[in-house]
Amino acid sequence: MFLVLLCLLGVGYGEVHPLKKEEYSKFIDKNKFVLVKYFAPWCAHCKALAPIFEELSNITDNVAFASVDCDDQKEVCLGEKIQGYPTIFLFRNGKRKPFEGERSLTGIQSFLKANVERRLQNVTESDVIRIKEEHKNCVFIRFNKDPLINEVVEIVTDMVEFLKFYTIFNDDTTKKVSFEVYNVERNTSYTTESVMVEEVSRKEVQRIVDFINLRTFPIFPIIDFPLFERVQDLPVYSLWFFYNSTLTQDQISMFKSLKGKYEDILFFAFNNKISEQQVIHMHHSGSLFPVISLLHPNKRNIYVFDEKREISLTSISHFLDNVLNNKTKPFLAVSNLTKDDEGKNLRRITGNEFEDFITPKRKVHLLIFCAKRSENCQRFLNNVFEKIANLTKNFKYFEMAWIDASTDDVGPEWDLESIPRLFIFDGTKDEIKKVMMKDLPNEQNLMEFLGHFVPELENKNNDLEKENGNDIKTEL
Repeated sequence: MFLVLLCLLGVGYGEVHPLKKEEYSKFIDKNKFVLVKYFAPWCAHCKALAPIFEELSNITDNVAFASVDCDDQKEVCLGEKIQGYPTIFLFRNGKRKPFEGERSLTGIQSFLKANVERRLQNVTESDVIRIKEEHKNCVFIRFNKDPLINEVVEIVTDMVEFLKFYTIFNDDTTKKVSFEVYNVERNTSYTTESVMVEEVSRKEVQRIVDFINLRTFPIFPIIDFPLFERVQDLPVYSLWFFYNSTLTQDQISMFKSLKGKYEDILFFAFNNKISEQQVIHMHHSGSLFPVISLLHPNKRNIYVFDEKREISLTSISHFLDNVLNNKTKPFLAVSNLTKDDEGKNLRRITGNEFEDFITPKRKVHLLIFCAKRSENCQRFLNNVFEKIANLTKNFKYFEMAWIDASTDDVGPEWDLESIPRLFIFDGTKDEIKKVMMKDLPNEQNLMEFLGHFVPELENKNNDLEKENGNDIKTEL
């Protein structure tokens, strides 16, 4: 058993609280740590777990224990996407983490110890060398005992679950805090500039978390699922190197040189557990190795290094510089411009066809970014957009199309913050003029917007009646 870390208000220890839909969210929200068991009464494994769970609740004073009967509370279990029984989740400040270890007393205790124990330990400057010699990645946080800074520190440590943190209090009377990140594999420390904390800024907290995350990766990380989750959150380009044997000494030397040049803007990921589907997803054939793909920070666009090209320090540097300087376009799908499969007037294009779509001169082009998976977008495409497409199908100097913004067909230059998003490309003058529709689109304001560029539509605006329920909400 480990020490009591927190006092949880309103919770009696030594019992497992059966939760129903009405109190489920409230119970999780009011307790910092909650271990929840999702079970079915007929499940033999669930019956075997029951006495272990009861015993844990009796000997663990810093975690609230709860259970959900998925036969009785189907809505709760559907909401949590429970797929098998028993399932155990630990909620920390409402954030869910699955238990995937052995369902034994010691197995669950070890899981709780690793995830619940306070990772903030107070030390002095004289302890720093000793701690570094223990050969573990860690973070030293230097600040005075200002409550506002302490709040920022608590938020950062909650967001970074994979490290030990040490606090070193100083006599600085200003509201400043610095984070020293020690990477044991590199035997190197990276320190942030002292940050002046005037308020709890979400942006500043995320910047610190990203700094810590980037500088505590292994030199050559072989990506497993926990590391993949960390990579997903990085606001930098990710270079994926797929190989099917081992890294050679020449490759190791090459990537060390590349890391020195690009470390602050690029993360290097290595994967030798090759699945053909993985490599094909990165737009390679799946038959040649090693291969390289570069993932944009938006986690959607992929830049492909020609798999037939020799991989060298020079060729990769050239490839990276071209991408970072916007001299290379991401991979875009290729298909012919066709009408909708059902024969509607809607034309769907891919990113590779965009230039061909807007190139014809003396025309006005309307392009809408939507997502096929979005019900909101589908409603807009099948109602408002289809109506206008039908109305304008015989217009000689007007064309319209849509593009699926959920695929990697949409380049990063569009910087789409929400969908649906509409653009006009007015080619009636010598140069094509791009205009974005700033308002949320509905039938009425879209007709008014188009009327500024397509005079014929001004007379037809009154022909379309605004229908109830046709207003569209943006999706992030």
